[in-house]
Amino acid sequence: KKEIRPRRNRQDTWTTVSILTSLTAPTLATMGKGKGQKVMDFDLATAMTKKENRKLTKMECMVNYHLARVPFWNGKESVAMANAEKTREMIASLKTKVKNRWEEQNGIY
Repeated sequence: KKEIRPRRNRQDTWTTVSILTSLTAPTLATMGKGKGQKVMDFDLATAMTKKENRKLTKMECMVNYHLARVPFWNGKESVAMANAEKTREMIASLKTKVKNRWEEQNGIY
């Protein structure tokens, strides 16, 4: 009688190789200048409150609203363009306010 052995596919071989190399390879905790210390990075979406997030979304939509109403001739001097620029400035000030608050909370100056 012929013996029936289960077939070994290539994927099994690669997973065992990757497991062996991951056990022997140096990790981030032992490599580099930082030695695995995580640097805190700013994420606007997580730093904002619900109210600020709602305001930001509305202001971004209002920029497109005003830009859609800019006339074809002399558009740069129009009231709609001025309103769009004012809204962009408000967005920038909101983002800086959120970033400053995040830096104060995390002790970054």
